[in-house]
Amino acid sequence: MVSRAVSEVIFVVGIVILAIVVAIPLGNYVMNVNRPEHFEGGRYQLEILNVRPRAFLGGVPCLAVYVKNTGKIGVPNTTIPGVYPSICALNSSLRGVFWPAAVVNSSGYFLVNVSELSYICRSGPGDELTPESTWVIYYPSLAQENNESFAAYLYGPGGARAVFYHHPP
Repeated sequence: MVSRAVSEVIFVVGIVILAIVVAIPLGNYVMNVNRPEHFEGGRYQLEILNVRPRAFLGGVPCLAVYVKNTGKIGVPNTTIPGVYPSICALNSSLRGVFWPAAVVNSSGYFLVNVSELSYICRSGPGDELTPESTWVIYYPSLAQENNESFAAYLYGPGGARAVFYHHPP
């Protein structure tokens, strides 16, 4: 028969193992607060530096996504030449950009669909996100409340993607 001391040691070891199994995923989630997540292996490398949940572009509330090219080659803009959204006419430095985005918040998963892509704008010169440069991309249909936690996903050309976890202070 197993002694009481041995069974208590086995019980304590089991509790410690259970605590470690639970704490590691929770620790990873906590450490991602307001931090980007990196995806490797695609042709292009993107990183979301920050987001503004409720930025305004021409009076229209938008989710502003600050995205940086962390790769070694330029990321092409997937616009249709000569076709720019009407909201971009407010500022000559704005151009249409057709990079899908999504937000996951307490209400669900929201994806910018094809009919809304024509209203996405970005600031900055040129039609390529050059290495180490940053664009601000505005998504009118994804504006969030400033006090809400959410994850913002960006999908660029060639399988490029990035995610940013926003948690208000």
